[in-house]
Amino acid sequence: MDNVIPSSTSAICHQLKKIGLLTDNEEYTAISDQLFANVFPQIKTYGSAYSNWAILLLEELYGCNEIALTGEDAHAFRKELDHYYIPNKIVLGGTKSSLPLLLNRQGLNSKAYLCRNKTCSLPQNTIAELIKIIE
Repeated sequence: MDNVIPSSTSAICHQLKKIGLLTDNEEYTAISDQLFANVFPQIKTYGSAYSNWAILLLEELYGCNEIALTGEDAHAFRKELDHYYIPNKIVLGGTKSSLPLLLNRQGLNSKAYLCRNKTCSLPQNTIAELIKIIE
């Protein structure tokens, strides 16, 4: 159970899920899913004691916005993106990376991609275009 400070298990579960998404490692995601499945029946019995787990439940229900920013202006794109509230997001960017989300999307031209469930949008030239897709 969580307390004033989230339980170590719920924190680890969150991190395993994110690492699994970032590295496309199904083993981490499976461990996170199993941990969550073990706790899920208890959430409804005493909700306030499972607040961090409930956040993970929301992320499972609504999915995660995986945002890839590529090209020379990736850092400027990130600064502009930070002006918007986008819950449940993972943002990666740069011109060189071996992370699966950025593979075959890198180059000098600045582009933004919105990905969900291992499927990405067409490249967007501006953050405003990306935000329209998210909304």
